[in-house]
Amino acid sequence: MVNVPVGRWLLDTHLLVYSLDALSPFYELTRELFMALQEEKFEGVIALQNILEAENVLIKKYDQNKNDITNYIENVIDAFNFTIIAPTPNTYLTFHKLLKKSLTSVDLFDCFLAATMLDNKIGNILTLNTKDFSGIKGIQAENPFK
Repeated sequence: MVNVPVGRWLLDTHLLVYSLDALSPFYELTRELFMALQEEKFEGVIALQNILEAENVLIKKYDQNKNDITNYIENVIDAFNFTIIAPTPNTYLTFHKLLKKSLTSVDLFDCFLAATMLDNKIGNILTLNTKDFSGIKGIQAENPFK
């Protein structure tokens, strides 16, 4: 069962990957989440970083054809009316601020994604890895499958 949030939510990269991986244990739940998005139960946001990460995983680790994957990602973004966000010219400063404040080791890519979110005034992320975003002021991470 999918916990459908209200408002604007960025979808983490792995949700894009699971939407294509029929062998994933999260495939059906991800499809339910995308249906809720299509029914406009919440607004979906994707960062350019998510697109790059998803395409990298699908092409390199899943050994998929790059043309098929780029077409798939473009179709998903269009079909589900995702808002796309990008780093601003000052996102590196936000990233450095978050990195310096971190009390534990952090994944640099998740930290940069959080900085991009904050600079675009997006405070919510749907992810299975909520711990990766815990402790980042201004970011609420929810697992949509709990």
